[in-house]
Amino acid sequence: RPDHFVEKKVMFDYLVLGEAEESFYELIKEIKEGKDGKNLNGISYIKEGKLIKNPDRSEIQNLDDIPFPAYEKVDMKYYTQPNSWTIRGVYLSSLLVFTARGCPYVCKFCTVRDRRPRMMSPAKIVDHLELLSKKYNVDGIQFGDDTFTLYKWRVYEIFKLLKERNIKLI
Repeated sequence: RPDHFVEKKVMFDYLVLGEAEESFYELIKEIKEGKDGKNLNGISYIKEGKLIKNPDRSEIQNLDDIPFPAYEKVDMKYYTQPNSWTIRGVYLSSLLVFTARGCPYVCKFCTVRDRRPRMMSPAKIVDHLELLSKKYNVDGIQFGDDTFTLYKWRVYEIFKLLKERNIKLI
């Protein structure tokens, strides 16, 4: 609800709406080039006190096309410090990982708008988990997906691949 920010008089330069991987990248690129970025799809901004909402950007259909986060550009030791949030009372080095978008259900309390589930392949997920485990010593994963267990076969395939590659995660 971009209008919420206007109603509450929140100060902002831009809002990046929807799936932001491409819009945010393009916005930063344009700003670095001295442009205003106000012509990009998926961007909202204020002009003369009114909210301008550019057209939505189309959803990324193949989630395997999204590269892994640029972990090397942040202090991963800070973000992977053992904490008790993954499993209460158990200190683990953990991260939150998203592997799917969308949900076929229409629950009244939910904010998911996309009713067509799009999911990363099990192989791509396990490649990501292997990177986190081996390079960054992560020993616990939280899946933040709305529908991680929607397809039983997918969950089984992920855990089969984890076992085959000897990746031990909680």
